[in-house]
Amino acid sequence: MTKALNEAIAKAKLLSPSEQDELAQTISAIVDKSVYVLSKEEEADIDEGIAEIERGEFFTLEEVRERLAKHRA
Repeated sequence: MTKALNEAIAKAKLLSPSEQDELAQTISAIVDKSVYVLSKEEEADIDEGIAEIERGEFFTLEEVRERLAKHRA
C-alpha cells in the first residue's frame, strides 16, 4: 500500500460511519471498474442544472472571468 493511500485511510477513519460507508462504496466502484451510479439527489441536481441552462440561467466564461477579477482585485 502506498504512503498516500495509508494517509487517506487514516483520514477516512475520522469520518462518520455514514461517510465511511459512502467512501467505501466509491472505492469499491473504482476497484470494480463499475459505472458510478448517481443518487436520486445527484440526478435531481443535474436535472436542475440542465433546466437552468435551457432557461438561459448561466454565466458566460467572460462573465465568470469578470466576476473573479473583481473579487481578486
